[in-house]
Parts: sequence; structure tokens; C-alpha cells
Amino acid sequence: MGLRYTDFFESCNYEPSDTQIVICGSCSSHLCLSHLILSDNFTGSSGPAYLVDKLINYQADGGLIETKMRTGEYLINKVRCHQCSSPLGWSYKKAFSYSEAYKEGKFVIEEKYIKLIPNNSSTAALEEMARKSRSRRRSSGSSVPSSFNRSHSFASTVSSTIEEVDGKDAFKFDMSPSAVKFRGA
Repeated sequence: MGLRYTDFFESCNYEPSDTQIVICGSCSSHLCLSHLILSDNFTGSSGPAYLVDKLINYQADGGLIETKMRTGEYLINKVRCHQCSSPLGWSYKKAFSYSEAYKEGKFVIEEKYIKLIPNNSSTAALEEMARKSRSRRRSSGSSVPSSFNRSHSFASTVSSTIEEVDGKDAFKFDMSPSAVKFRGA
């Protein structure tokens, strides 16, 4: 059996550069974004946990379970990662106390089973990484190490230039027969 289809949030949800991605600790499937964490003051069966508003790439285990917790009595569903079936926590289906009704429809995911990773996919983060990379290339003076023997490299026979296109550096390769010279073996 292959991998299951994996959901992702809309790309605009990944845009804020301070947003972290909550992933499964076992298989790294996306589960949630950090701005959807409502509280980090929850405790699961394995220790610290988060209350989150929305979860993706999960599957519910079996039927509803009636359980008594420190804050009251609830109907819950255990939830697992849909990709690797690792436990994640539970979802609140019904709170029997009016003061705890805000939890209904929310999820508790336990820290033991998840990881928070930086969001390097936002447009701003990608542009910043490209800017840093470009400035490193420019400051080094050459992208080819001095110990590199250019006479034995096919890449050295291709004429290349760097042009600015739409305000960004772009490589232009001249692959015409007059520009490409093969050195005999």
C-alpha cells in the first residue's frame, strides 16, 4: 500500500513568516499551523498538549468515548495521523458542562507526538533566502572554487552570463555549437 493523499492548508495561510508548521513526529505530515493553536496549557495522557482549532491529515479512531477528565465529562474521539497511524490526541465532540462547551469541535494534540518546524515556504522567507544566497555569491567573487580545474569540465565549455530579468539575477546559457566546444578524450 502506498502513501495516502495528504492535505495542506491554503497557501495564503502559510504566508506569515512567524507561522510554524505543526507536523506528525513520526512521518512529518502537516497537521496544523501555529496560529491555529488556541492554548498550550493542556495536558494529555503523555504530558503537555495543545488545544487547536483545526487539524488536517488525521483519522478518528472508532466511536465516541465518554471520559471523565479534570475539567469535566466529555464525549471524545481519539485521533491518529492518517499517514502513519501514530496517536496524536483526541477531539472533543460534546462537553457536558456549559463552561467547557468552547472545546467542542476542537482538538487536543500531545507534544510527545508532534513537532513544530519553521515555515520556510512563505514567499517572504523564500525571497529572503534567495537574497542571502545572492549576496553570498557576489561577496565570494566567484562561484567556482580556485582549486577547480576548468579544462576538464564540460560546464566550462558552455558560455554563461548573468543578466538581470525583472529585477532578479538570471543565468543565461549559450548552447550554440559555436559556443560549446567538446574536448576530446
